[in-house]
Amino acid sequence: MYWFSPKPCPIEWYEYFYVVGLVIGWSRLMFSLEPIVKKYLEMFYGVVFGWKDEEEDRDTTEVLLEIIEGMTGIEPSVDWTLEECGLASIGVPSLVSLLNKNFSSNKTKVTVVASNIIDAETIADVVDIINAAKELADAQGI
Repeated sequence: MYWFSPKPCPIEWYEYFYVVGLVIGWSRLMFSLEPIVKKYLEMFYGVVFGWKDEEEDRDTTEVLLEIIEGMTGIEPSVDWTLEECGLASIGVPSLVSLLNKNFSSNKTKVTVVASNIIDAETIADVVDIINAAKELADAQGI
């Protein structure tokens, strides 16, 4: 039995489960450690290079279009639907995860829900949903 990779590694059938378990464990560990490492690297860069953590409020539409372009490889327009972008029902969970990550900061945690994104007709409606979530996060202060 071979483990599928650029250069297959010959393993026995029972070792397959060890390899899969190690890969899943490693990915979960990295998923947990990445925000912590990012936080400390930003602090390090701030001290060494004098960079400030700029909490500037970027345009929601611009950020959303960049996220969609990064996911699909096509440059979307604001009046397109999610289906036209290639993000029908299957791409929504990934989109929601990226939205929550990109619009949250150390001070506020923006929470966008997949059910709201699915109900949106166009990308402009998604922008309205994100802006409402940002306002709610700012009002709650969490």
